[in-house]
Amino acid sequence: MPGRPAAQPARTAGVQSVSRSIGENVHRLIVPVLALGLLAGCSTIENKVEDTKLAVGSPSYISRCVDLMHRALPDTDFNVTDQHFSTTMTTSTVTVQAVRPDVAANSAMRDIGAECHFDHGVIVDFHWTKNPLGNLS
Repeated sequence: MPGRPAAQPARTAGVQSVSRSIGENVHRLIVPVLALGLLAGCSTIENKVEDTKLAVGSPSYISRCVDLMHRALPDTDFNVTDQHFSTTMTTSTVTVQAVRPDVAANSAMRDIGAECHFDHGVIVDFHWTKNPLGNLS
């Protein structure tokens, strides 16, 4: 029996060695996996950059109003023909007129227009001044 107590510390040392190497491998694996996860999230962030610019207010009020027009008519191309901007101390109004080149010249749906109201830089109203669907009677 004198040999048995000497054998147990050897088994314990082996178990500690195995668990230590597993722990080191897990730590070595965690860092690349987290890095890949962060990089994968970057594509999502890049897609939101334009929305963030609009939210922060770096584009002009006119650009923001035109962007809303594009979002309201996502499959429609149009060319801005006129724009007007007026402001007071806290409010601003943008009026945008546009033409849809892919619509016949005599169609009521060719000319479109929108008006956007901002209060302290936050858009509070968007409405069409020339209906993109034509006259709905």
